[in-house]
Amino acid sequence: MHKFWSKATPYLKSFLRWVLCSVAVGAAAGTIGSVFCILINQSSQFFTEHNWLVWLLPVGGICIVLLYRWCKKSHDNGTDTVIFSVRRTDRIPSVMVPLIFISTLLTRAFGGSVGTEGAAIQLGGGLASTLGRLFRMTAKEKKIMIMCGISAGFAAVVGTPVTAIVLALELAGIGVVFYSALLPCALSSVTGFLIASAFRIDFPRYMLEGIPALGPISIIQVVILAALCGLVSILFCVALRKSKQFYEHVFPGKMPRIIAGGLIIVGLTYLAGNNLYNGDSIGLIGAAVNGTSAPQDFLWKIVFTALTIGAGYKGGEIVPTFVIGATFGGFAGNLLGLSPSMGAGIGLVSVFCGAVNCPLTAFVLGLEVFGSGAGLFFLLACAVSYVFSGYYGIYPSQKIWFDKLRAVFVGRNAE
Repeated sequence: MHKFWSKATPYLKSFLRWVLCSVAVGAAAGTIGSVFCILINQSSQFFTEHNWLVWLLPVGGICIVLLYRWCKKSHDNGTDTVIFSVRRTDRIPSVMVPLIFISTLLTRAFGGSVGTEGAAIQLGGGLASTLGRLFRMTAKEKKIMIMCGISAGFAAVVGTPVTAIVLALELAGIGVVFYSALLPCALSSVTGFLIASAFRIDFPRYMLEGIPALGPISIIQVVILAALCGLVSILFCVALRKSKQFYEHVFPGKMPRIIAGGLIIVGLTYLAGNNLYNGDSIGLIGAAVNGTSAPQDFLWKIVFTALTIGAGYKGGEIVPTFVIGATFGGFAGNLLGLSPSMGAGIGLVSVFCGAVNCPLTAFVLGLEVFGSGAGLFFLLACAVSYVFSGYYGIYPSQKIWFDKLRAVFVGRNAE
């Protein structure tokens, strides 16, 4: 018995320590993430009712540049900073939390085409890094703490706690899953989600109609659609890179770059004739599921998001991938003989999978958002999209450790 307890005691102490630390990260990220989400929703609603606010987007951009300059931080920090910190156990500056909080609010309040989940990942990662230093953790322990922050922030803002857990485990290294962080990330995610629920934040869920029976025809339809979605994810990744290169080439300075980007978004908003593509455009997902989205919606969203982020505005790329995938899937799926609803569901998980290179995360996301009725199709679609997206990704700091089809070590960053 003494021998048993001598071996069990270190594990028990470690377990209790991680329970306390994970819950602390989840509580901090969940609270700040919930407040952030409420403010984002209110500002987005205000923008929807007062479209003229888009003219203030360049002014918001000036404020963002000055804010980062005042804090003496690079204007290019983002989710990549968090991913780098997980891979290399680097510390995340504490000032990153208020910076991303304020800059994303400014971007969304004036119609920038971004999501909120990128800010949630950065908020959670920044808070977790700060707590890791306060708790005097080792470099490897801080790495797990940052992963806890990612899961808690994502769960609190997006409202998919299981997806948030798997995302934190998959995001940093493609082909490697960090199971040692499973328990801490699970505790943080659940804590963050419970706090967001206590704030009564509404998270959208959708019911798919026209789910086909599993058979050769339906499998072929889903495989073709998923392959096309993998190519669309490449298009989005390339658009993000080229947009940034365009701005840097034409407008070398950060201030003229972000002002020009704001004016371009103003022009595109009036060219489109509506504000469907400003903000996160999450309403287009419901339209795609109901079969009322337009065929060109996914292209508009790619253009709006790439030109917003490329100019230096802050926010997330993940929710835009949801919108791009759902609108493309509803359109292309209908051409392939699937119901628009089913096509939208397959499109959403497939483009998301291709853009972030996280197939298990995308599969779980489909189950949480759409239910388990199309679960087998979601899994098949994620597998196909993962392969067809190649080595592209929206986060260049992601490390692709193994080839997507062969058991071969590659060790390269996403393009």
